[in-house]
Amino acid sequence: MFRETFLEAHEFIHVFLIAMSVYMFFKVTPDLAKKSEFRSFRVMVLVFIIYIIMKSIAILQEAAVLTLPKFLYSIVCFLVLLLLMVYAYSLYSYAVFHFDIMAVKRSMALKIGAIPMFTLAILLVVSVFTGWIYSISDEGVMVYGPGRFILFLLSGSYFLAIIITSIRKAVENRMSSQRHEAVMTIIGLILLYLFILLDIRQDHASIIPMAVFTVNFILFTNLLGSKVYSDALTGLNNRRKAEDYFTSQQDFISEEVPLYLMTGDINYFKEINDTYGHQEGDEALILAAREIRNIAVRYNGLASRFGGDEFTVAFRRSKESRTNVQEIAEELNQSLAKACKDKNKPYCLTFSIGYSICTDPTVSIDEYLREADEMLYREKRLFHSKKE
Repeated sequence: MFRETFLEAHEFIHVFLIAMSVYMFFKVTPDLAKKSEFRSFRVMVLVFIIYIIMKSIAILQEAAVLTLPKFLYSIVCFLVLLLLMVYAYSLYSYAVFHFDIMAVKRSMALKIGAIPMFTLAILLVVSVFTGWIYSISDEGVMVYGPGRFILFLLSGSYFLAIIITSIRKAVENRMSSQRHEAVMTIIGLILLYLFILLDIRQDHASIIPMAVFTVNFILFTNLLGSKVYSDALTGLNNRRKAEDYFTSQQDFISEEVPLYLMTGDINYFKEINDTYGHQEGDEALILAAREIRNIAVRYNGLASRFGGDEFTVAFRRSKESRTNVQEIAEELNQSLAKACKDKNKPYCLTFSIGYSICTDPTVSIDEYLREADEMLYREKRLFHSKKE
């Protein structure tokens, strides 16, 4: 009686996990993340749903509720182990897009990342006949073989790569919300891998599905939270986050440690959209945002997309730093030119930039922003007059 109740509870949990995963699958929409990030998250959730279904079949077989032929049950176990690795790879792919790895490096990272998954697939096929990683006992129970450590080693390579990237993101990002996201991802992955290591026997109380779902849920809540303060296309902070940051810094403005506000607008951005299409326009925005983020990180500041093709960078510097904003603007345009050349773009992106140096806490941030915008428009007119 206890065994039947326990089994029913276990299967109820699986049904619950599937239902919640279906909800997450449809709840995450392209407006929450970049298209590639959105697709990889959905693939990850879909793989998990299929994994849960296969896992449930395996549990019902071991509990003698189902009576599958031995070879068919062996295939089910094969899929359970393979899908866990496919999930690890899809999680790794999501991290590649989420952490905004450069296009060339991204392609290479995805190709190299697929090696452990295909390696395990080959070994599992061999194991069906040799039992090296797993086999089916006469009692109809899956038993791990001497090569079981390969499963943990290969899956661990994915988790290690994501954890290292998350740590780097946590160190590089200055915003607490982004650091919190990275830290939560690291904790979830470490717990998931520990649960995989602890799952040393196949019984009805497997904790891996719950651990995997926890990681999915952490990423899901991160995506929902990013809609509040992040720009879905570029991954930068949005206008709301920037304005909150400006307000939080107002009381700390002084002559000794002023707040620098830079506003930038892409020159001839409309022509890029009209000539090459909105898809290329989006690529241009992403490229520009990446270089602006690099500048912000270099000067310990906050970068944001204020709207359209307008961006802002805010940072605080002491008088001793002798920051020359004009030099920063030139540095940004030089890095943009190099990035466009490296990507063989048929255009060269440039920014017209305005700025203000906030030294008086009694002056509103809006006033300083207007000052920066006025300079921006002057620079814009000057740029166009030189081109004509």
